[in-house]
Amino acid sequence: MRYKLLIFGLIFVLTFSFNGVFAQETDDVTASGERAGILPTSLFYFLKEIRRGIESVFTFNPVAKTRLELKFAAERATEIEVLKEKGEAVALKSIEKAIDNYQQNVERLRSRLESLGETSENPNVDRLLDELTARALRHQQLFDELKTGRTELEAKIEAAQETLTESFSVALERFDLPEKTEMRFERALKNIENPLKEIEALNVISKVERKITNEGMKNRLLKAEENLISKFEGRIEGGKISLPQLSELIKNLQKPEEKKLEILDSLRENVSSPTLKMQLNVMRQPLLNKVSAVSEEKTREEIEEALKAVNELQSAMAAAGAAVGTAVRQLAEQAKFNLEQAQRLFEAGDYGRALGQATSAKAVTRNGLRLLTGSSAEAAEKVNEFRREFDELKRRAREHGLNLENTPRLFKLFSQAESKIVESLNLVGREAVAERLNIILREIRTALSSIEVMIGEQKETKEAVESSVREVQTREAPTLRPEKQERKVEE
Repeated sequence: MRYKLLIFGLIFVLTFSFNGVFAQETDDVTASGERAGILPTSLFYFLKEIRRGIESVFTFNPVAKTRLELKFAAERATEIEVLKEKGEAVALKSIEKAIDNYQQNVERLRSRLESLGETSENPNVDRLLDELTARALRHQQLFDELKTGRTELEAKIEAAQETLTESFSVALERFDLPEKTEMRFERALKNIENPLKEIEALNVISKVERKITNEGMKNRLLKAEENLISKFEGRIEGGKISLPQLSELIKNLQKPEEKKLEILDSLRENVSSPTLKMQLNVMRQPLLNKVSAVSEEKTREEIEEALKAVNELQSAMAAAGAAVGTAVRQLAEQAKFNLEQAQRLFEAGDYGRALGQATSAKAVTRNGLRLLTGSSAEAAEKVNEFRREFDELKRRAREHGLNLENTPRLFKLFSQAESKIVESLNLVGREAVAERLNIILREIRTALSSIEVMIGEQKETKEAVESSVREVQTREAPTLRPEKQERKVEE
């Protein structure tokens, strides 16, 4: 037994030593600054695999083993990213092998997740879910980028994405508490610099939500989507992203045209600004023209999904009974009309326009479901959260010397948000106005996001001005001649 442990120890030390040497020698770093180490194209890649195997053998705690599989999946994703950035210099088979490695790794991760008997009340599981959320967002984006323009890899990439979605869905449904899920996405997005980060997250949530069967979790994911859209709208209204910039960002988004159309429809149906809605309509038309050559099979799939979504909204309305308000009924009628148009256009062979109507129907029904989602207790919790956020933003504004005189637009938003918060407090607990309350909460979220952006912009401007003043003062400051400096030292 002693000799076996000695052999394992020697292998362990040698593997880490070799792996460290080759990791230092390579210059392969991703655009985000992550070092890939030895790549699958290297003759020495087997050392990396040995190191992973030994790490796994000497990790005994079930949660720690699961986190280790997630770590290995992240390493493999970094390897894929580096190979992608090398472009034509890397053989197609190398990328295919790297994707296969990643998928097998995520399948092991899923098996680990299915065997765990914990919940997110365990701090270690909670951290694992935070890490998994952040990785799922990043990896799905990576695969979308990799898929663009590489039709020969499409099947493998989609299989890897599907495996990742299933693993993430298993984790959320088995271990997470619905009330924690929304904040989990917010924390993950804080460390992402992508200007369309909320849009990327929407793509992931919509995939996961289709796999979830737990109604509480499905409702929280719908609310997470709504929160992300409101935050994104807030960044636009706050001036962080201009409408021309938004148009260019959507145009250059590394996704198929039909996916861009789905994203635009989701935004269009949920934003509250009429100006933004109009701009999204303008952006939509070129995309409709581009998807005109979409396949019959893809269009049929979209129509089937739209039909399922419309039926889901109808069932939710039936369950809500008298609590269903005018806004939801209008959305249900609109979704039904969009679906009928999609079916009619499909029969006529106009697959592009049929797909456009189907994506509209899906977006409208999700909007309706969000308005029906949430209990009085959850609404009260959200209102209190907004009150705390409002007070903190007011404190930050005062701290930076902002007031009604020097930033009237900011304080107009403060006034609007405060008025909406007071109105929401009066509506909490009144089931007959739940729909109206949900609309107001969405407006508050957008206003607070805009306020946060504007305070950040004002702070950056103030710091830039102060820095420029200091530079000017430094350049203009009189300097003592050498003889005067010597005299001053003697004194």
